[in-house]
Formats: sequence, C-alpha cells, structure tokens
Amino acid sequence: VDFRVVDVVEMAGGTEVFGGVVGTSILHHLRLEEWLPSLANLVTDGGFIWFSEPNMLNPQIALERNVRPIGRWLQNTEDETAFFRWSLSSSLKQVGFVDVSVRPLDFLHPGIPQPLIKMASGMGLALERIPIVREFAGSLEVFARKPQ
Repeated sequence: VDFRVVDVVEMAGGTEVFGGVVGTSILHHLRLEEWLPSLANLVTDGGFIWFSEPNMLNPQIALERNVRPIGRWLQNTEDETAFFRWSLSSSLKQVGFVDVSVRPLDFLHPGIPQPLIKMASGMGLALERIPIVREFAGSLEVFARKPQ
C-alpha cells in the first residue's frame, strides 16, 4: 500500500492514478461540475473513491450554508456547500462512476460534551436505522467505483 496525503486539486490533469481516493470534508469546497471529471481521472479502472461530506438535509448544516451571517459566525468559508445525496449520486454517475452509494450517517455532533459521547453515539446509531430520520444525519458517506 502506498498511502499519501496530497492536494488532489493540484494533481488533477496529471498522469498519476490511484487505486483509491479517500477524503473527509473535501468535496464540499470544490466546484463539483468542474472537478468531478478530474477526480474520475485520478482513479484507476476498478478503483474507488470514499468521502464523508456534509448533508444538506441536516437542519444545522442547511441553516449555516444558506444563512450566510450564521455561516460566517461559524467560520464557514464562502466556497463551502453541502450535498443532497440524490444529486451527488447522479453527478458521480454522470462522470462514469458505478456502484455509487451516497448514504446519510453520523448524528454525533462535535459539540457533545466528552462524558455524553458514548450515550450520544449509541443514540445516533439507532437514529441511523430509522428510514426517514436517517435522512437528517450530519454527514453523507460517499462511495463509488470506476468500472474495470
């Protein structure tokens, strides 16, 4: 395994490819319509991508992304967005990814006090199993594979 931490935006358009590209809270800073084709080119045939990104259906995320003064107060940058899972899934398929899965997860808020994390984590896992409720989770787990 050759594991590297790199700036994939700088690598876009190069000749190097990877079996997997993994990131946390990366895509929501990029203009996906411009950048997704480059992401697809970074992955070998049969390779995969995995990202965790903000879910626009989460009430806090929707509020801070759509009410700019709140976003600035929370130190969001102007380029930040969040995703609806069905449109992100569609965008990944349009650039040629297959086995696309964009699923909501993670109700554990970073502001939970340390003594309550175990309890809150258990509650979050339970909420992730309830079909309608899980749609409001804080994150989206994004997986896709490039065809062989």
